[in-house]
Amino acid sequence: MRTTIAVLTLLFVGSSYAGTINLEGHLTYVYPTETAFVITYETESNAISTCNGGKRFSIALSHPNYDALVSTVLAAHFADREVRIYVEDTQSPACAPLIRDVLVRRAGT
Repeated sequence: MRTTIAVLTLLFVGSSYAGTINLEGHLTYVYPTETAFVITYETESNAISTCNGGKRFSIALSHPNYDALVSTVLAAHFADREVRIYVEDTQSPACAPLIRDVLVRRAGT
């Protein structure tokens, strides 16, 4: 029974990030705009981001977890931590593609 639950949990978690592009590195700039919170990233993805050499991404003001994501991004930026961002790969290439989730690495890991 426990094995079945563990397998189902792994399938659910794995599928929740299927269809995403993830990039990991340090943030170079963070700033708010009228419609989004924008970050520029040290890692590039020219396949989806068309501005700043493929390094600009954004968190939409309408994102259901906007406050939590922005707080996490700001804390990571000021602590100089690496951030992994997840961007839906179904988006058309854009100047600042929308970030779905973020993950911050603890120092030394």
